[in-house]
Amino acid sequence: MNASSWPMFLLKTLNGAEMAPAKIFQKEPPGPKTNLFQVGQKLEAVDKKNPQLICCATVGAVKNDQIHVTFDGWRGAFDYWCKYDSRDIFPVGWCAKSGHPMQPPGQKNNTGHNRYKIKPALTAPMPISSALAEVQSPEADTSAPPPPPIAVFVRKSCAGGPLIDTAQLPVSVEDATLTGLAKGVVGKILSASHKSETILARLGALRGEEMVITHAGTTYTIKLPQLLKPADLENVFAALASALGCCHNLF
Repeated sequence: MNASSWPMFLLKTLNGAEMAPAKIFQKEPPGPKTNLFQVGQKLEAVDKKNPQLICCATVGAVKNDQIHVTFDGWRGAFDYWCKYDSRDIFPVGWCAKSGHPMQPPGQKNNTGHNRYKIKPALTAPMPISSALAEVQSPEADTSAPPPPPIAVFVRKSCAGGPLIDTAQLPVSVEDATLTGLAKGVVGKILSASHKSETILARLGALRGEEMVITHAGTTYTIKLPQLLKPADLENVFAALASALGCCHNLF
């Protein structure tokens, strides 16, 4: 979306919407007057490339009122500078206290940039007799185990806009495939909205690959950006946020 189309989009989004009065917004709490961070201190920080994730981090450098946030176990592509009073950094233990999922440290030799959490598949132990029978039988099932599910976490503190009630969204959505995950996210959004027809109309007008979803017993066709790899989910979430007027950090 370019700058010239933003006013019209905003006008359509806010048409008939109930505005939240300014008096109900909380004032920003006072922050420290000076930068007291030191190199090597641990903290928890938002991954700005995947803002729904909060990860283990370390202060890598300090310069005036800025600190360099480095993510433990990940290459420098995710690191960033921010002010010492940034709302993207938290003390150690904040995730545990608030109930927000905490991402574990990565592997330094991992060359990929996928930060979405892939859950390990759980399989029940096979009885010895069954295992022997499978080895001895030429007709044993040799099909591969199902792939582990991919989980996307929901930042329920973000604004859902005029169409989504974030209180009705789950903490996370998961599926074994990228397409299934995208459909699952859309399904949860529809379930958390009292204007599902509006959402379906907007998603049907997007550019991208067609996806068939079922809502309330009816089949609909929507369009979302192409999904070839986990990182493409960022494009899907950005398209959803722009089309539905919700926070871009919701997913």
